Amino acid sequence: MLFILFFLSFVHSLFANNHTEKIRELFEQKFSTHSITIDKLGLGLTNQNFRVETNGQTYFVRMGTNHSSQLCISRELEQQFYKMEQELGLAPALLYCEPDRGILITPFIFHADNYGKMNGRWTGNPLEVIPRCIEVMKRIHSIQAPPSLEIPHPFRVMNYYNQIACKLGIHFPKDVEDAIVIAKNLDISFGPRVLCHHDFFWGNLLFDGNKLWVIDWEYADWDDPFFDLAGFCTEQNFNDAEQDMALQEYLPNYQMADKIKLNKMCMLYALKWAMWSWIRMELEPEMRADIEPLAKNYMAAFWRFASR
Repeated sequence: MLFILFFLSFVHSLFANNHTEKIRELFEQKFSTHSITIDKLGLGLTNQNFRVETNGQTYFVRMGTNHSSQLCISRELEQQFYKMEQELGLAPALLYCEPDRGILITPFIFHADNYGKMNGRWTGNPLEVIPRCIEVMKRIHSIQAPPSLEIPHPFRVMNYYNQIACKLGIHFPKDVEDAIVIAKNLDISFGPRVLCHHDFFWGNLLFDGNKLWVIDWEYADWDDPFFDLAGFCTEQNFNDAEQDMALQEYLPNYQMADKIKLNKMCMLYALKWAMWSWIRMELEPEMRADIEPLAKNYMAAFWRFASR
């Protein structure tokens, strides 16, 4: 285990050093500055994040990693959706974007902390946190999708991951294969498609004491709003009462059918990310120690929702 941790740290440092040089070149070319301070904020699962200071200004820089297409990430769509959210005032201003390399630059948000239920603990009163998050989610969902006859997003993405797995020769564990069969037979009535964030968890929610910001739009797409709500409940590991509270905030006059639909959407959400996890491990084996626990947690969540 110590060797694995050392190796991961070594690989991450190589990526960070490589990105640091690219960031320096980028700011020299695009921002005409040479005095730059770069701090690494941490390794994301599909990107690396940096804080850059220059000319008295502070920026957030996201550098994308490889394999975005295999993970069903469209940087072009991300840029389009990000601009929509910027217009709603929910995301920081997009100062520079380079989809081909997954580069994104925004102002740095000061004095903001991750928001929600983190590892079983709330960063505030849930009676305030849940309504505030749902209010922002509903603003995102106010953007209607253009007419389309596409397969609903959860099944479209799972079909895509199945295709990638076959192409790469990946065999999902038996519990994942069993879950896929169950998911395909779920009877779900999908509603009108709206803009969905698709990764609405505490790590992508920043609260500065006054305003809630939503970051990381790389998985955004048009979808049934219940799938976003399912992600919010699943990622924060809500108990039954907390999930009911979120549904009540989103749909005050919800019926039992809505509660059942949300539960099914939670199953699909958990399965989607479990499939993502196994593909990610195959694409970058050095990340296995970080990602395999996520895969197991998502499958545990799937069976927990299925047992309801």
